[in-house]
Amino acid sequence: MIKSYLKKTARDNLIKIAASSMVFFMASAGLGYSLYNSLHESFEEQVYQNLKDMAADNSEKISKDMNAKIDALNSLGTIIRKYDNKDTASLLSRMHETNAIYNFKRIGFVLPDGTAYTTDGYVKNLRFRDFFQQSMQGKIHIQHRFIDAMGVGEPVNVISVPVSDSKGGIKGVLFATYRTSVFQRIMDINIYGGKGSSSVINNNGDILVTSTKGDLVEENNLFEALVKVQAGTDFIQNLLKDMSEYKIGKSKLQIDSGSYIVHYQPIALGDQKWYLLTSLPANVAYEHIKPITEKVNYFFIILYHKYNYFSSSVSPTLYLA
Repeated sequence: MIKSYLKKTARDNLIKIAASSMVFFMASAGLGYSLYNSLHESFEEQVYQNLKDMAADNSEKISKDMNAKIDALNSLGTIIRKYDNKDTASLLSRMHETNAIYNFKRIGFVLPDGTAYTTDGYVKNLRFRDFFQQSMQGKIHIQHRFIDAMGVGEPVNVISVPVSDSKGGIKGVLFATYRTSVFQRIMDINIYGGKGSSSVINNNGDILVTSTKGDLVEENNLFEALVKVQAGTDFIQNLLKDMSEYKIGKSKLQIDSGSYIVHYQPIALGDQKWYLLTSLPANVAYEHIKPITEKVNYFFIILYHKYNYFSSSVSPTLYLA
């Protein structure tokens, strides 16, 4: 009887110990998992904040650079508005003076019929060009990146402004072509060892400019680039939704080459709405948290082995014979 009672007591105590150890293990595991997630989320928010801060700095630099170009063209337009459109020699002389200061690839003046005269000697009809049509409607227009059809075929951007006449009408369009490679250097960001990149796109995904080291250097349209690799559908939908509401946002982009953390925000350039996207490869971002996550993982491994060792050393069969 006493022996039976002792066996029952030992068994009950063992069950209590096993149950307590299980509860302790589960609680510790839960706490560790919660800590891991909290740490991961906190770090991810910090990455987004870093990208946001860098985007704000880049936005200011881009706006300053672009506004300087627009102001230069508007000032030139104020001067040449008094010239007769047929006096191309005087028009070109003034354009050369401005071009020498700002080092554009070329400056050109387009007559209402589309005939353009440029500082590098071209006379060409540009009536079908979007920038000409937009500025003839009185808009300051910035053309997304394209391959120059005049001279050396290289990626360029164009800024155009309307030039008014004495009666308030538009006597023509003044434009400046500048090499995208010059503009690109503004886009390079220095955080995380220079591994981040940034791009400016419009609502159609057309790329105005991108970082020199970005994945989009050879692309003209972000959305088309993602469709080509059959990726980013959710990213595009979320981005388009926020762009339609002119909102700041953040997202993750998964493509074959890896995962990216992306911050995006509107940026006003000329009379158009553009978006500045700043991104960082996820593996680069998480390198900075790797030592901490490794310690958390090590904690889980130790806890698991301790639990297994304890469970095997207090097997109930030892007490139930």
